[in-house]
Amino acid sequence: MALKIITAFYGDATRGADVTAQVQAIVANGNDDVSISNQSLGGDPDIGTRKQFGAVYFHENGTIASIVGQEGDTLDFVK
Repeated sequence: MALKIITAFYGDATRGADVTAQVQAIVANGNDDVSISNQSLGGDPDIGTRKQFGAVYFHENGTIASIVGQEGDTLDFVK
């Protein structure tokens, strides 16, 4: 079973973006490592601030999982 992203968010306390489609596109081809950056997630939702990332997804084993990180991290969705 492939990863299925339910929801993903990238931003800070005042501004952010729904990046569900971008993350799904990254993991759709079997890549389970996602770089948390403005470039990989489609832009900077709040210039000059450090962004946070969070996602809820169906893991390859069929369970629902969540993952969090911050700008500059690389997250392993299968770990």
